[in-house]
Amino acid sequence: MHPYFVRQPFVDFHKKFNVSITAYAPIGSPGINFRPDSVKTLDLFVEPIIKELAEKYSKSPAQVILAWHVSRGIIIIPKTTKEERLPENIQVLDFKLTEEEVKRIETLD
Repeated sequence: MHPYFVRQPFVDFHKKFNVSITAYAPIGSPGINFRPDSVKTLDLFVEPIIKELAEKYSKSPAQVILAWHVSRGIIIIPKTTKEERLPENIQVLDFKLTEEEVKRIETLD
């Protein structure tokens, strides 16, 4: 689950029954090489809306994406192989996207 794979009906269904949802690969796994050729060039970090919000909030694109999940009530488990990114992945609770910004990101689905 990530902005290219929003899965809103899935989220709505589970929320109706108070089931928590956890996003695996919440930033879209841009470095994964086994993606089909048709989607290998997709990169959330260069999407204009993500870049615009990152600049607005002085955050990284990854932080904007993680905050989007949090705004939707989704549990996130970001993974990184870079130790320096660990603090960045945690620092997503000190800003909040507006409802309009959340909806704009959802249009990437």
